[in-house]
Amino acid sequence: MTTALHEILDQALAQFAESHGAPKRLVIALSGGADSTALLVAASKHLSHRYPMLALHGDHQLNPDSTAWAEHCRELCQGLGVPIQVGSLSVADQGNLEAAARQARYEFFLEHLETGDLLLLGHHLQDQAETFLLRGLQGRGAMAMRDCGRLGPGYFLRPWLTTDKTLLTDYLTTCGVTWIEDPSNQQTDFDRNFLRHQVMPELTRRWVNAGPALARVAANAGAQAALLESYVGSLGDQVPMSLLPRSTLQIRVWLRAYLASRQHHEVSDRAIDELMRQYQHSGRARMTLAGNTTAQEPALYIWRDHLYYEASGATPSWPTVDDPLPWCIPWRQQTLVISQQQTVVDGAMGYAGGLQVLSRNLMPPQHRGLTTTLKKRFQQAQIPPWRRGDYPLVCDDEGLLCMPGVWQRKATQLKQAPTGYCVIRWAQDSAGPG
Repeated sequence: MTTALHEILDQALAQFAESHGAPKRLVIALSGGADSTALLVAASKHLSHRYPMLALHGDHQLNPDSTAWAEHCRELCQGLGVPIQVGSLSVADQGNLEAAARQARYEFFLEHLETGDLLLLGHHLQDQAETFLLRGLQGRGAMAMRDCGRLGPGYFLRPWLTTDKTLLTDYLTTCGVTWIEDPSNQQTDFDRNFLRHQVMPELTRRWVNAGPALARVAANAGAQAALLESYVGSLGDQVPMSLLPRSTLQIRVWLRAYLASRQHHEVSDRAIDELMRQYQHSGRARMTLAGNTTAQEPALYIWRDHLYYEASGATPSWPTVDDPLPWCIPWRQQTLVISQQQTVVDGAMGYAGGLQVLSRNLMPPQHRGLTTTLKKRFQQAQIPPWRRGDYPLVCDDEGLLCMPGVWQRKATQLKQAPTGYCVIRWAQDSAGPG
């Protein structure tokens, strides 16, 4: 039994490494229940010599015993030699309590994940079957739980997803390890608990292998979804609308897979239908996606018969006149490089006075007369409208020097001897506008 779980972990990590490389650290989501406890114990016994580890326990503060559960998790980790971080979660008390708790939990995970981390989650075969059935009954499509994927700066992995829960509890009993039984798991007013305690037993009495069968169908559905994601996700962030299917249902499937490949998994049919309604009505459309509200929000646009995906990003921060060159300026998912040249070389531009990077939204009074000219040049270069307001504009003492990738001032238009020369370029050929 012990060997079986260790082999399952080895196989799951090997498959993950084939696609994403070996993780730098294993982070175990530890609720204290049997599933996550078995994951922590097995990982610490079998993998601690190969990877640094961290356990994360989120206290939802929804049960009077939650403080004792957190202490149980601390003691368990101390005995196994695994560091643990406990967080007090704030769960919204309105709406869907299960969804709110899950959202708070994942926000807590994201706070502690670092680049290269792999978050291990304890969901097992019965969880997969219940989730597949529940989502289908809710009209969300019979979507499977994903076995792995991106999560913030790291990844997540569910190594137990095809493992029967009985194997996990038997393993803990053999190891002499206790776990927490949350009494709320017995409350059938929660949809998942109703399925677990009333629907699934009835199904199993009629079809003995109902749980494994549903989990197998879910795994097949998940594999098909992942395959579609790999195809549509490879098309890039700008896609001709002619590549999209024609029927409403197929468009939903296509767009959902396209967005899932960019880590947007909770997109409703209503939002997709509204995007297409806007496009059919005016030829333009916009869908805001969940993101960090303190930065540029991710969004999906349709403009000039092309679909554009814009990832989230920080608000542009331009260098000051006094900052020495070279400048490497992040803009959206691109980098603008402005380097000093001592002599005239191919592509170098002469400038007068000091260089400055501005945007149309931050145009100072002395440059506001350029508005009409900028609009015309943006249109000619087919720069999408939503990129124009913060598009980097390079100026000197005589005015606009360059709209990178769009236009640059001719050398003959400089009214005085150049102060210096610079080369302005996007860091990658594919990073320019368009």
